[in-house]
Amino acid sequence: MNRPFILISLAAAAVVLGACEQSPQDKAASAQKQEQKATVAAAIDKAKEGSKKLAEAATDVAKIAGEEAKTLIQKVKDYLAANNLDSAEEIMAKLRSVRESLPKELQEQIDSLQQALAAKRGATTTAAAPAPGAPAK
Repeated sequence: MNRPFILISLAAAAVVLGACEQSPQDKAASAQKQEQKATVAAAIDKAKEGSKKLAEAATDVAKIAGEEAKTLIQKVKDYLAANNLDSAEEIMAKLRSVRESLPKELQEQIDSLQQALAAKRGATTTAAAPAPGAPAK
């Protein structure tokens, strides 16, 4: 009677010990994998936070650029109204350099101002040029 009980107990103990026991190498490898997972998770979290901050900064820069462009557009309008074409052209050069980074609405305003400036320059050039056949002064 004791013999079957002992055999069953020994078999159960072997199974329990075999399942629980890990070699030192397995333990080290498992610990290393857990450490790597934690490092990767921390890096991903940092990257997400950095991306979020970068997106917020880009939005702020775009807002500032848009506001600056609006101010420059108004200056061009004022210079065109005062017929100060050289100053208007200087500011238009700045606006053309940042045009592609601005919202479509501002791009369209810049295009309209460029056409208005060209028209004023053409009108000034035409008015200053002598009529065909007229004697030069």
